[in-house]
Amino acid sequence: MKKNRSITPPFDTLAAAIQGDVHTGVLRRYQLATDASIFKKIPAAVVYPCCTEDVQTAVRFAVRQGLCVHPRGAGSGLCGSAVGDGIVLDFSNYMNRLLTLDMAQGWFECEPGYRFGELEAALKGSGRFFPPDPSSGEYATFGGMCATNASGAHSVKYGNVADYLRDAQVVFADGSAATLSDIHSTDIQRLPRHLAQLAHLYEQNARTIEAAYPDIACNVAGYNLRGLIADGRLRLHRLLCGAEGTLGIATRLRFNLLARPAADSLVVAYFDDIVQAARAAQLAMTLGPSGIEIMDKSLLRIACDTNPGLRKSIPEGIDNVLLIEFDGPSSAACAAPAERLRA
Repeated sequence: MKKNRSITPPFDTLAAAIQGDVHTGVLRRYQLATDASIFKKIPAAVVYPCCTEDVQTAVRFAVRQGLCVHPRGAGSGLCGSAVGDGIVLDFSNYMNRLLTLDMAQGWFECEPGYRFGELEAALKGSGRFFPPDPSSGEYATFGGMCATNASGAHSVKYGNVADYLRDAQVVFADGSAATLSDIHSTDIQRLPRHLAQLAHLYEQNARTIEAAYPDIACNVAGYNLRGLIADGRLRLHRLLCGAEGTLGIATRLRFNLLARPAADSLVVAYFDDIVQAARAAQLAMTLGPSGIEIMDKSLLRIACDTNPGLRKSIPEGIDNVLLIEFDGPSSAACAAPAERLRA
């Protein structure tokens, strides 16, 4: 990797210690001062790591300098989690590879900068798929999808990224690294102190924690503490997903794939107001849909302005369109609930 020759101290020492790149120039820092949110923060430096060891070195350096670390994938997040005045760790340049794709066993392993759109292309025609499909999926990275516990229109049937995380290599705040599977296979008493303390804290408050979560299909608010202890061992998979990189930085990720259903069907329903659409969505949920998505009038207007031909298909005065998808082993199996919904 080509080193930047004009690096402001003390970041020159970091640049000398890693394989990747360090940038302190104003232009690069401004480029990474925003994401898809409304927030803007100029980072102190931008680091493009090449490997787990680079991430560990950068984290330890940040601790010594009293700086925060902000992992970044595609910068498509809406909450500003990739933005901050510390060190931005951008995985898009170098740590963006698909490492293993096992079609037979149904899993893949990648670096955090690998994009969902690239996986879609790799899986085309294979009969396998990765169900969570966020709207930014074409360019969203798996590091970011894990950090936000991404889902998408098909979460009503297939859940979130946390449901498919098989393993991950994680760098913690002290610069140490471990895999989630190794942590889970280790007796709690033999874990590093910070992990053992976490396990004991959960055990002391497990009843309160488990009772406090609402019974809803999708909940990505706050840290996911449910089921933190499994079979007497610490299981961090669900806690890591949705933590926005605040509890650890994933440098390798392994996910499960599913067999793609043989058939699907789509119901396109037009509504005059949002209340009617909400009631229809409740009815649709009783039929076991694989996906539900809504397009409101503002989005419909943009779509029609972009492609005027759509106006022929969308009736005048429509407030929103509800898209309801069913999938299954055959066309008949998908058509049946769709016909019931239409009736």
